[in-house]
Amino acid sequence: AAYQEQLIALLERVRLEALALRLPLVVVRILDRPRYAGVRAAQAAVVRSLAGAVLINIDGCEIDGETDHLTAVGYACAARRIVVGVEG
Repeated sequence: AAYQEQLIALLERVRLEALALRLPLVVVRILDRPRYAGVRAAQAAVVRSLAGAVLINIDGCEIDGETDHLTAVGYACAARRIVVGVEG
């Protein structure tokens, strides 16, 4: 619950700082790993609770198997998904 509360607080603060209470919000879903299951569930719950928020699934985008970080190809994949998610 702590992560979920912190994410809501962060996203609400972004809107406040931007002086745009209806600012669209993009949350990029963390990698699908068993250790991140709670974070993934919290991200989904937060997006459901905030109007104008969208959850971008990057499952299947290329990652560096040693670090669990996206590769350059993976970032390009994620960027395309963000554009599609934002444009609806």
